[in-house]
Amino acid sequence: MKRILYLVAMYTGARALFNVVRSFTLPGLRAGILDFETMEIDELGLVKVRVNSRSPPRMLGAGRKAGMISVQLISPGISGVLYALLRITSHFGCGHVEIAFYETNERIIVFGIRDIVRSNIERIGLQKTFCKLTLFSDDDEVDLLRRILQELRVRGVSCNLASPKECVTLALNQSLLKPEKCDRVIKALTKRYRRITKQLAMHNQ
Repeated sequence: MKRILYLVAMYTGARALFNVVRSFTLPGLRAGILDFETMEIDELGLVKVRVNSRSPPRMLGAGRKAGMISVQLISPGISGVLYALLRITSHFGCGHVEIAFYETNERIIVFGIRDIVRSNIERIGLQKTFCKLTLFSDDDEVDLLRRILQELRVRGVSCNLASPKECVTLALNQSLLKPEKCDRVIKALTKRYRRITKQLAMHNQ
């Protein structure tokens, strides 16, 4: 029942609306310096960045600040209305790609990145219908994450990606998964974040 209610709230945009309202009651974030910024990403063009506060994952304990960096394309290749509908299932209703993080000791730790729009299109099998829409490839996601981290560092904010194990632990809510899929999802996410970690490290060498 919990999973069903969650899916209804997500697909109707109710979750996004609730999160936006609640974000105004939560503490501000150091990452907020990127809110409303625009930047150019290779192959994708200009993107707009939004930053919202959110409740931290329970395993982090009380007193931690957490948030979501939502990124959307300025020129997605389709109508603005359709693009907005594809983003409605994101945590704050505006993210094509979402980057989850928490803050500790003046440092930002990223623990999740996901292409919401691509996931939605693949889930409903409409890749051909939205063939004109610009989508992020796996490499584009890494380039975006690298650029976000770079922009924060340029502004004097220390930041890094969490370990693959911590990324999976914090980003995955196992209660929303069917038990028979849990192990497979954990293995796939662990592999994914190992790849991202490796790609970021290779670029920094």
